[in-house]
Amino acid sequence: MVLLAAAPFAPVVPVFARMSRADLALAAVLTGIMPLLSALFTPVVAQVALSILDRAHRVRFAFWLSLATLLATITLPWPRV
Repeated sequence: MVLLAAAPFAPVVPVFARMSRADLALAAVLTGIMPLLSALFTPVVAQVALSILDRAHRVRFAFWLSLATLLATITLPWPRV
């Protein structure tokens, strides 16, 4: 649940921008930037939240592994089959 709360969902940005009659070009730029930022900040937010929630340090969080996995799965293009 902590990871879901930390990761923003970028594809809803243009929908909300259109609904609020905002700048669609800005929404498109934010849609491109948000996956990169979420890949970088999700492990940080998860690490901080787990350290706050688990004061006895019973839960181990693989920060670098999760960062590498998110960067690989979110930012790298996948070939079409």
